[in-house]
Amino acid sequence: MMPFIRDGDVLTIASGRPRFGDVVAFRSSCQDRLTVHRVVHVSPSGYLIKGDNTTEPDGRLPGACIIGRVIRVEHCGRRVRVGMGIERVVIAWLSRRGWLMPVVRNVWRVASLLAKR
Repeated sequence: MMPFIRDGDVLTIASGRPRFGDVVAFRSSCQDRLTVHRVVHVSPSGYLIKGDNTTEPDGRLPGACIIGRVIRVEHCGRRVRVGMGIERVVIAWLSRRGWLMPVVRNVWRVASLLAKR
């Protein structure tokens, strides 16, 4: 889930019905491990889940496969807010289309150029 969630971050997961853009924890039938990715589409047949830094979605999951929504992220003891607020909707929209990481890379590039001034 880079760049918003990194290895070693502490996540708080709560039950509840996921919404478009929410980050969720789930266990898919083909993997025997916990995965945390974003909901990029909601339909009556389930939730389309995709990692922010992946090219392909994980697939459509029924609500029963979702353990819960990530409601808090902490990195080195400090709360991470980016990617968890209302901006999650834009992030999910960009991610579903495969545009998220190119946009993030360009924002970082511009920010680093501005910081050098």
